[in-house]
Amino acid sequence: LLSIIYLCDCSGSMAGSRIAAVNTALTKVFSELTEFSKLYPQLNLQLGILSFAHSASWHLPPTPIAEVAWSPLVDTSGVTALGAAYRLLANYLADLAAQATELRESKHLPPLLILFSDGMPTDDVTPALKALSAQPLAQQALRIAIGIGHEVDTSALEDWVQASHPAQAELASMHISVTGSAVELREVVSSFTLEAAQKMLADVA
Repeated sequence: LLSIIYLCDCSGSMAGSRIAAVNTALTKVFSELTEFSKLYPQLNLQLGILSFAHSASWHLPPTPIAEVAWSPLVDTSGVTALGAAYRLLANYLADLAAQATELRESKHLPPLLILFSDGMPTDDVTPALKALSAQPLAQQALRIAIGIGHEVDTSALEDWVQASHPAQAELASMHISVTGSAVELREVVSSFTLEAAQKMLADVA
């Protein structure tokens, strides 16, 4: 099982061209991952999209790639509840680990967790990130951060990546990017996602 989760900022500052660029990038990478999964028929590849604004929710609950029904993200007039997103993700990873234990399933690859944001969180992120990082699957995960717009404050992105387990920290530190155009975002999302997925599989080959 390889879980790829995108955490997507849908706050008011993402309105218009920014959320449109994210939707275009995700549409492209979903198509590429569908083709990628065909090369590894034994791989259970699941995709999820966790959106956050005034609150956090699953826009697309983690779903097998062949069953994904994509609908575009919608921007809101809300704030940036990144901490709520971290808590929701922590709950999912805890449930996933519990299911694996119950089923005696050990073939879980480290999750790939990709954060998109263009601004500063407006809720209490620190304890939420700490709670997330306490989850064993979160400790194993590869975390990637993508800033939308060159004026983004990168401190939240750096905190997200630096909270990675030391075993992943060196690789993760190379995976912070700030994008200024839709084309650049589309290429960064594709390259980060596919390169990371290939690395995950290579590590267990």
